Amino acid sequence: MIDSKLQEMQSIVTKTFKDVAGSSTKVMVLSIPLAGKRRQMARGIQRASGSILVLADDDVLWPPMLLPYLLACFEVPEVGGVGTRQHAHVHPDAALSLWQYLAARRLEKRNISISASNYIDGGVTCLSGRTVAYRAEILTDEAFISAFTHDYWRGRYLLDSGDDTFITRWLYSKGWTMKIQTEPNAEISTIVVDSPKYLQQLIRWARN
Repeated sequence: MIDSKLQEMQSIVTKTFKDVAGSSTKVMVLSIPLAGKRRQMARGIQRASGSILVLADDDVLWPPMLLPYLLACFEVPEVGGVGTRQHAHVHPDAALSLWQYLAARRLEKRNISISASNYIDGGVTCLSGRTVAYRAEILTDEAFISAFTHDYWRGRYLLDSGDDTFITRWLYSKGWTMKIQTEPNAEISTIVVDSPKYLQQLIRWARN
């Protein structure tokens, strides 16, 4: 978030977590001068602690045992990143709209594709940024931070989207392996767009 919104967001977060999780929950709100997803991510990464960092979008729901199952994959020293399977989060009693149906179908096809390719030859097309875990030493490295925040298309246009595809390429280039945790207890759910804006998402993902 940008600096001008810091105090407002701090008050919202403080009230929310006090009501939901109790006053003992600790949340740090960080800001940067100018808006930009990759710069915002870099700010958080640089302030994080621990040997494993988990990145997550704000439109996902985690199952209770997600973190233990993600961490289990890092018992193999060569693993640098771990992704999850995903399904669409919709109300169980509501009929799917056309856009929700298309999004849900895409997620199910993706689950099959990434699970199979990762099992067969270790390949991963992209570790989705909706929820993904990395070894901290990879993301906190100064070379990564610099490349991540200075990624230009055709040497002229600074890229801000496609953060998950960039990190996936980075891990490949540095010799790390990646895993998809296919255990059902680690499958996240994500809120899908119920409007034609879903098509705009597809275009953005294709460009990334």
